[in-house]
Parts: sequence; C-alpha cells; structure tokens
Amino acid sequence: MVDGNELYIVDWDEIMMAPLERDSFFYINDKEKLRCFKKSIEERGINYNFNNDYNKYYVYKRFFEDLSGYVDVIAESDSRAKNEKMYSDMKDTCFVWLYGLLEFL
Repeated sequence: MVDGNELYIVDWDEIMMAPLERDSFFYINDKEKLRCFKKSIEERGINYNFNNDYNKYYVYKRFFEDLSGYVDVIAESDSRAKNEKMYSDMKDTCFVWLYGLLEFL
C-alpha cells in the first residue's frame, strides 16, 4: 500500500523477517506485477538484488506447507464431499499454481 511517499507492505499470513523474495515469489510468473513490485522497492531507495535461489526456496516451502495442510484435512475428514473439495484445491494450489511457478525460475 502506498500513502504519499510511504510504502507499507501488508503481510496477511505471518509476521517475519525475511528477504524480499518471501513476498515477491507470488509474482514471478507475472512480469508486470513483478516489475511494479521491484519498482516500488527501488523508488524507496532500496538497492536490492533479487536472488532466484531464494525464490525457489519460498516456492518449495509454500508448496510443502500447503500440501501438508491439505493432506492433514483429508486424513482427519470423514466427508467424501469435503475430501473431494480438498483434492481439487490441492491440485489447483500445489500442482497448478505453485508447481507452475517453478517454470519461471
């Protein structure tokens, strides 16, 4: 979020100290969004060299966290409908979105 000359990054999932790749990996398959992300950093006088290995790390980390979360829900559920929804969401999130990001690294 930008307010005048101030840039505020809202981290919706958890508070942590991490390199910028922790939040920028979401955009690696969208050149325009990634350009805007990098431009907003540079406009604030931050000279940062993005590291592709960090991007890979955060994509894999998110992949396994999400995969584990889906498997946990499926393992504890007795509902066929809920499990089918979880399998579908797991496919879309882990094997389409996140795994697909790796093609850009």
